[in-house]
Amino acid sequence: MDFEPQYTPEQEEFRQEVKSWMKENMPPGIVHPADPIDLTEEQYQLRREFGRRLGLRAGFGPLHPLSTVAAGWTLTTRLFWKKKPRPQA
Repeated sequence: MDFEPQYTPEQEEFRQEVKSWMKENMPPGIVHPADPIDLTEEQYQLRREFGRRLGLRAGFGPLHPLSTVAAGWTLTTRLFWKKKPRPQA
């Protein structure tokens, strides 16, 4: 039984666009502590800067479920966004 998702050409194109954008725009050095209270000021500022970049990218900014529905995002499209690549350590 094949459990791999089958994407439409449009979904695959969007998926590749998200991956590419994330690789180009994710600031190096961002860490993901288990508890956000452990973030340093530097890490906090890196995340804020990334959030600004994300907000400027049309179509990638709305992460709230209601905003993504209003933007025409399907559940699959939202899942692509959540499967973003992690920065290299």
